[in-house]
Amino acid sequence: MQRRLCILFSFLVLLAGCNNKGKEQVEIGDLPKKTITIHPSDITKEEIGDFFTLDSYIILSNKEVFGEIRRIVMVDSSIYILDHTSRFFCYDMTGHLKYIIDKRGQGPQEYLSIEDFGVDQLSNKLFIYDDLLRKLFIFDKNTGDYISEISTKYMLPEKMGIIDGTFFFSCSDNRRVTTKKEQRFHLFYSESGEKIDDYYLPHDAFAEFHFGLLKGYPFYYNENKLFFNIPFDSRVYLLNREQIDPLYDIYLPNQLPKKQIEDKINHIDLVRSDYAYGLSNIFETGQKLCFTFTKDGFYNTCFYDLTSDKVLFCGPRALGTARKNVLFFSLINGVYDGKFYALVPPGEIIEKRETHPEFFSEDLMNISFGDNCVIAFYKVF
Repeated sequence: MQRRLCILFSFLVLLAGCNNKGKEQVEIGDLPKKTITIHPSDITKEEIGDFFTLDSYIILSNKEVFGEIRRIVMVDSSIYILDHTSRFFCYDMTGHLKYIIDKRGQGPQEYLSIEDFGVDQLSNKLFIYDDLLRKLFIFDKNTGDYISEISTKYMLPEKMGIIDGTFFFSCSDNRRVTTKKEQRFHLFYSESGEKIDDYYLPHDAFAEFHFGLLKGYPFYYNENKLFFNIPFDSRVYLLNREQIDPLYDIYLPNQLPKKQIEDKINHIDLVRSDYAYGLSNIFETGQKLCFTFTKDGFYNTCFYDLTSDKVLFCGPRALGTARKNVLFFSLINGVYDGKFYALVPPGEIIEKRETHPEFFSEDLMNISFGDNCVIAFYKVF
């Protein structure tokens, strides 16, 4: 009898362990796929035109002029743009405006402030996250028609990502979860968006060092891949359904030491220092990796060849004057159809065409201040 009780107890313990899909069950590898170290001596290129070419561009319709862009994602031949006024725009690949979502208010089916969004290819749905109402608003991604909404009050996320029909939510500021200590993790995983199914990456010094200096997005869509990075950290993760894998460790030139983060360096002193920090805009295509960071008070763009382990360019000023193969350039915003793309403001185009108007076609010569951005597609060779 006693032996039977022991067997039964062991079985129940094993069963409970299998059903406990919490943080203790998650195993994340210690070693990334590749370590990338950017030394000051690696910064040798002065112009991206030496390895970079403008492949094509899309002039977005001025039928509705959007404000400062917060996020852009391209999925299934559609361009999705969120501006700082919480308006949402969808364009086709010719630049034609398909629809606008502008439901700001406090009534039914209305939101207060869009913080992030994701497009799910499996369900053909667009998910918009309202940080003030703590809700996911669901729309048809092709028409912009309202479908339903999901409460996220069970957690306090900052940003969201979608991959393989499942959700990831980030919360890299532990001040948001002071009343929920069990949720002090950088990353949450959810199958449905209605509850947390797993926790990843416990809060550490990076979660304490959060004063609004970096307001970027920790999720980066690389076509069928989703990357994730904790603010001020050097590691890039690859997210999949029920899985998170360390992909790259990227060490910047004179990178901000973790000791400075633990000691909570003053943000003014940080900006004035020569430390490198703020890894962001992490995109990869064709064995070429692109990312940005801040150093000496400037945004720096870095292009890295993963095959040869070679820095192609790393610096704050990527293009001085227009070149025949690169008319204009802006910070890379994503990857689509095997090419990097960027939202180029009209002022950048106007400035570059003043020196070499012969490089610019008539449609680009007609760009003026106040127009919407142009989406430029680039190839790296």
